Amino acid sequence: MSLKSTPIFDLTRLDYDVYADASRIGTWSSKPACPKCKTPRRKRIPPLVIEWNEGSDVMADVTFTGGLEDIVVTGRVRTFIKQHRLSGVQFGAVSMIQDRWLKKPLRPRKRRRIWLPYEGPPLWELRLTSCCHLNLKKSRWRILTECPTCGWREFEVDESTPLEKSLFVDRTTWDGSDFFRVHELNLVLATQKAADLLRRSDFTNLKISRRGAIL
Repeated sequence: MSLKSTPIFDLTRLDYDVYADASRIGTWSSKPACPKCKTPRRKRIPPLVIEWNEGSDVMADVTFTGGLEDIVVTGRVRTFIKQHRLSGVQFGAVSMIQDRWLKKPLRPRKRRRIWLPYEGPPLWELRLTSCCHLNLKKSRWRILTECPTCGWREFEVDESTPLEKSLFVDRTTWDGSDFFRVHELNLVLATQKAADLLRRSDFTNLKISRRGAIL
């Protein structure tokens, strides 16, 4: 890497067996599909609504609820980020629902899940406020199709590229935030500073991996 490059890291789920899992249910605002390419147009808006799945009743500090882009964190993660003044995020409310036919059993260890009414630690949505663009050529991404009406694009990605060298962000589109997304991919990214601080914490269910750099 050149002296002007800034390493970046992704935040992903560490464990798929030990910790409680939740599914993102809403909330979305919707618009008519693009008249040209028919791509649905909707945007996820607050609050984040989740439903806990059966499997585990062990609460993690970090829960991924919809792929890798919608993240729920405990209050101690929120406090940590605020204390270290890490930028690029806000914290939003989390709402929980549960099928009305589900009832907490007398022996809940038989059906392990997070039950409502919720009795765990305070939870917050980790909402990213910073978004930038990839350097497609350096990342070895190729545009296959692009809608002239809504701008939706389909990409071809060189899967032979090692993950640690697979994403390169266009520095001119980055606002300097510690946490950010890229328009082309649903993934939470972090700078070296943020990654180092998180690695020194003991937050559960969080994996931090090198993905590339800001150039």
